[in-house]
Amino acid sequence: MGKKDIHVSHYFSHNPFFADMANGYFFGGQQVVSPGDLKEADKELLTATMVHAKRVTRDNVKKYYTHTLICIYVLEHQDTVDYHMVLRNMLSESMEYQRQWEENKKAHLKEKTLKSNAEFLSGMQKSDRFVPVISLVIYYGEEKWDGARCLHDLLDLESIPSPLRKYIENYQIHVFDYHDYEDFDMFHTELKQVFQFLKCSHDKAQLTKMLAEHQQEYYNT
Repeated sequence: MGKKDIHVSHYFSHNPFFADMANGYFFGGQQVVSPGDLKEADKELLTATMVHAKRVTRDNVKKYYTHTLICIYVLEHQDTVDYHMVLRNMLSESMEYQRQWEENKKAHLKEKTLKSNAEFLSGMQKSDRFVPVISLVIYYGEEKWDGARCLHDLLDLESIPSPLRKYIENYQIHVFDYHDYEDFDMFHTELKQVFQFLKCSHDKAQLTKMLAEHQQEYYNT
């Protein structure tokens, strides 16, 4: 992780900014996720096999609670386009579910709650459910994101017969690219000013106009 990524990750480690990002992107600015609903989660995932160990470190991870654990939010920060981001997200989400399965399996073995052959083989009960993982890529680059947003974008499907294509799963990623927005009113913290500035930062005339129009907002930020 570069120095810039470290600074951005530290910024979003603060619950008010993390919650504002989640509310702005996923809920259109509705105040659904409260900063007090968020708790830190382990950024690192590790899967060990007989041959090697695979380690993945995510930028920001928060557990979202109301009365119970609802989901796990993951933020990944990019100032350049990563053309294999789809595969990165697939891997980290898969490893998170694998981690949950391993924890459940240990608990079942300790409590001797796996009864049938299918349960022993699966390491889980039929009724077991995992906590959903929701990942968001926040992109800060100067040019629009031109990378893949789904698995099909990365696959050579031209030679695949049309009837077969529906059987090829199409994993999708969520990318927040400030270039795609005309305004940032969905945000209620200084994130609004941050993305306004980024939107205009490469056009001096537009930046001057924006700062004049929003002078009071920036003065109070």
